[in-house]
Amino acid sequence: MSKILQIELLINKDAGLSNPSGICYDGMHNTLFITDMQNKRVIKYHNKVVEELPVMCNRDKLCLKKPLAIAYRSNKLHITDAAHHCIFKYAHEYWEEVNITNNMEKAINLPGSIASDFEGNIYVSDFLHNRICKINLKEEVSVLKEIKCSKPYGIYLHEGILYVTDTGHKQIVWFDVKTNGHGVTVRSDFTPIAITVDEDGDLYISEHRKIYLFHQRSRVLELILDNHKWRQFGYDKLCHIGALVSISNQEFVFSDTIKNSVYKVSINKFWE
Repeated sequence: MSKILQIELLINKDAGLSNPSGICYDGMHNTLFITDMQNKRVIKYHNKVVEELPVMCNRDKLCLKKPLAIAYRSNKLHITDAAHHCIFKYAHEYWEEVNITNNMEKAINLPGSIASDFEGNIYVSDFLHNRICKINLKEEVSVLKEIKCSKPYGIYLHEGILYVTDTGHKQIVWFDVKTNGHGVTVRSDFTPIAITVDEDGDLYISEHRKIYLFHQRSRVLELILDNHKWRQFGYDKLCHIGALVSISNQEFVFSDTIKNSVYKVSINKFWE
């Protein structure tokens, strides 16, 4: 059994967030990046300071319109934009559109969650088409046909394994990006939305008002946070857990997209 030790409010509504829909973590610099969808921006949180990521915009470049999800890898930020139906990369204080070479009958429609690997490949959930796409270094897009999913809200890449919240089938599926091996990690009577993986390989999975922990070694799915436990820490009700990210094997961060707040949770996964 696990035990939540502390819940800390990192960013409250006074910071002006409006639908913080995505979150990622730069461990080297201990920095969070958060998509602030309705404000059409990305914010950076470091040393308890909130600041807007500097962005220049001109007629030759698209500006963010509905930034949805965000990923960080090897000092690079990528983001999905639900209004432009495209993917951006952050470079030289510009959000540059990834110029995808589309070889598919159906173009990506409502790119949702996003992940990237150390080689520079990008993975994105094509929500309305119920599929996961890969964009290689030549910016060519292909479908990972081995992943059969319905309503894939969230994806997360950890040590070469891509995890997908297969919301329509009430399960988490996995895909090995090297071998194309694939399967089901866990299936339960839940509606998974966002997902992250910690240093131990354990999965944190969010529903609207709940967070589960899946222990890889024991194959046990454990409910660790709901409104009852939330109120024990003196907070009002949870509204909608839209994004979460692990920052260590004992801490994770999540955003409530309705309360426009961001929280850090400390946990002991082996509490007796």
